[in-house]
Amino acid sequence: GIYRTTEVAAYRAGQPPAVDGNLAEWAGVPAYTLNADRAWRVLYDVPAPLDASATLQAAWDDAALYLAVHVYDDSIKVDSGAKPWLDDVIEVGVDGLHDHQRDWGAQGDRQFTVTALGGTFESGQPVAGLTVAHATTANGYILEIAIPRANLGTIPVTAGGVIGLNWALIDDDDGGNA
Repeated sequence: GIYRTTEVAAYRAGQPPAVDGNLAEWAGVPAYTLNADRAWRVLYDVPAPLDASATLQAAWDDAALYLAVHVYDDSIKVDSGAKPWLDDVIEVGVDGLHDHQRDWGAQGDRQFTVTALGGTFESGQPVAGLTVAHATTANGYILEIAIPRANLGTIPVTAGGVIGLNWALIDDDDGGNA
């Protein structure tokens, strides 16, 4: 896995992006890169950029938090069922109070995992409500994710507000452990 903690700006969307796996409408939204050189932590061997790297873009509106993720991966594997952290996935941690503490309470943290094929989990359990589109590319995959306000609890996503966003890319090349 490759992990990154960074400040990510999410812009208020004039209209919600179509969650369709096409990132054309994300043009102009800042993209944040995650690769071995920019990671906070790399587990196991250092991967080549075309084997495990990604860009993330974020937006929000009154209905949801939206994420666009383009992953570069030379071998897509999603075969671990109820253990998505062993597959090709994106994990997004939302720190509602931006206090850097794990707090699963009302304004606390949420951990969402989305597989390369669009499966959704929260804190390791299957979760409904997220809208996900996935597309396979010549060199990896794309995920567009809408996390509805209901799935964020009372986390305050507002103009000028600050919440924590931590994201990880997990890569499984052989169908075994990530």
